[in-house]
Amino acid sequence: MIFTKEWYAYTQSRFEKKVTNKLIEIKFEVCLPVSKMITQWTARKKKSESLYAIHMFLFI
Repeated sequence: MIFTKEWYAYTQSRFEKKVTNKLIEIKFEVCLPVSKMITQWTARKKKSESLYAIHMFLFI
């Protein structure tokens, strides 16, 4: 019997980083796409990390 590894996507708002860290502890291969952004309002700037459509990819 031959097993092939595949990528699976997990989506749940605001839990991507926690789930990613737990899966890395268990020794799974995980990809969490993140890009850093600076948004500016009238008098202040805010740094944030936006995720790619709230997805975390798991390689099983």
